[in-house]
Amino acid sequence: MDAQHPEWIEDFENYDITTTLPERWTGVTPDCWTVPVQYTGTTDTLPQVYRGFNTTDEGLYTLRMHFRYLLAMPELDENVDFDHLRMSLYVRQSFWSYKLEIGVVTDIDNPDENYTPVAVVNNSDKNVDYFECNFSSVKGLTGEGRYIVFKNVGGTEGDLYCNNYLDDITLTYI
Repeated sequence: MDAQHPEWIEDFENYDITTTLPERWTGVTPDCWTVPVQYTGTTDTLPQVYRGFNTTDEGLYTLRMHFRYLLAMPELDENVDFDHLRMSLYVRQSFWSYKLEIGVVTDIDNPDENYTPVAVVNNSDKNVDYFECNFSSVKGLTGEGRYIVFKNVGGTEGDLYCNNYLDDITLTYI
């Protein structure tokens, strides 16, 4: 991503529902995305492409974040300058929602030791919100191992309905 290729979009529409899981679940982590090893769970609890609870007017699928998992987007090229990177996305949160943190890590095998939060989304009213954040505050990330991550944090009620639904994630080189 650079001035010649200024945008990357994931809308989660190129996935199919499997027949072995309950309705709506795909059991599929998006292509080239990573759930770190220490965040293990059953298929229904891991972050996954999910049918329903659309966050935009178009499409059938969204990304469902459940429990306190961390999910990393595909690794950014070492030439991407964080000073010129903006993310936009739609987020729908359940009424007993976790906050959704957006951050960066440099070592996907030890994300808790090198996690840097960048922004927090907290709208527990079940509405769909459009959200933008810039990464200009992230300094010193050069070379390999640069991941943008989503992390469920907090939560005021039981884990069962504490979901974040993400859609139309767009990275723009500005």
